Amino acid sequence: MELSKGRIFLIMTSLVLSSVMASLDSSFTPIAIPDMIDKLDSSTSEIVWVALGYLIAASGPMLLAAKMADGIGHARFFQFGTLIYGLAMIACSWAPDANTLITIRFIQGFGMALFLPTTFAIPYRNVWC
Repeated sequence: MELSKGRIFLIMTSLVLSSVMASLDSSFTPIAIPDMIDKLDSSTSEIVWVALGYLIAASGPMLLAAKMADGIGHARFFQFGTLIYGLAMIACSWAPDANTLITIRFIQGFGMALFLPTTFAIPYRNVWC
């Protein structure tokens, strides 16, 4: 199936924006640690887990998610992963305490593990091949 240039542009834009969003999210968390300590009334060791939970959940299942996406479909996996990631991002803003925020960030990292491998496979399979 031949894709139009407009469709390719939309696909590539969504893939690039999601990748940038994921990398910025992990980069900005350390900057926000002092504010999270104050606003959530928690210790530094608790808040460090906000960043660690995200990174552990993102890196752990990534290879398995990539293999599963090969079988199920890259577009579906991308959509499902970005849905989980986006909902968790919104839920992070409503977290009442550090433990809830850590849990939500873990879920957000899992969402990233689902969609990030597909950002490389989708252009390869749909645009360049």
